[in-house]
Amino acid sequence: MLRSSIAKKAVVAVTGLLMFGFVIGHMVGNLQIFLGRETINKYAEFLHSMPELLWVVRFSLLAAVALHIGFTVWLYRENRASRPQRYVMERTTRASTASRSMILSGLLVLSFLVYHLLHFTVQVTNPDYQQYYEHEGRPVTLVRYEPPAQIGPGQAEADAVAASEAAADTPAEDGIATEAAAAIREIPADSVGAEARREYRRDVYRMVILGFRSPLISLAYIVSMVLLGLHLSHGAGAMFQTLGLTSPKYRKAMFLLGPVAATVIVIGNVSIPLVILLDHWTGIGLFDI
Repeated sequence: MLRSSIAKKAVVAVTGLLMFGFVIGHMVGNLQIFLGRETINKYAEFLHSMPELLWVVRFSLLAAVALHIGFTVWLYRENRASRPQRYVMERTTRASTASRSMILSGLLVLSFLVYHLLHFTVQVTNPDYQQYYEHEGRPVTLVRYEPPAQIGPGQAEADAVAASEAAADTPAEDGIATEAAAAIREIPADSVGAEARREYRRDVYRMVILGFRSPLISLAYIVSMVLLGLHLSHGAGAMFQTLGLTSPKYRKAMFLLGPVAATVIVIGNVSIPLVILLDHWTGIGLFDI
């Protein structure tokens, strides 16, 4: 059945539709960063309250991306094989240009997706994110603490907590907290029991803000979102046509949906790293970590 070009196009269209819906939902969730720490952290807590379902969604998304790219490449190779002899006068049509750009942008977006999972989800590239928590509305850092040999473990942990609390309550000289004197308490992770740990919530707000203050990371996200937008603007119309969701009356509107939706998605996703980075450079103080 999959030998049919129609079946291959259907796989590409269905997986594309799934990714299209996910991208919109993901963007709406991420834009809550502009509503403050409480809102975005509460949203993240809700998602992580269903870890099994969350990982099913993640793996399903990766599978959809892999199938989407795999079948797109398969179709492209079949189209090339159907006319092995090149034309005497080479003419690049709009369709072939779109096909080539979609394959390249799709592979680059896949690479970005893997990095995104390693960066914010699995936190392999930035393991320090695993220490970021929020407790009673205040950011805290649960750190591993090795007490000196001559001091008892209990006293050492108490001293570490007392010192961090004192630093947190000490204002900066100009009355405005700076990053260096920021007030983020460091608490020995071993001093927080299993029951007490439930009162601590992962500080996704702080993680995202600090992550996008890196120009290189922000640039990578911005470029990837632009490529994603190009991919969607080319593919959305073809996707709806393959799935039979177009009619002669609304054909033009459906083909305009792709570029319009792609523009909205790019603006929404790019605004997050761009605003965070500009805020960091200008010192306006829109984001309080």
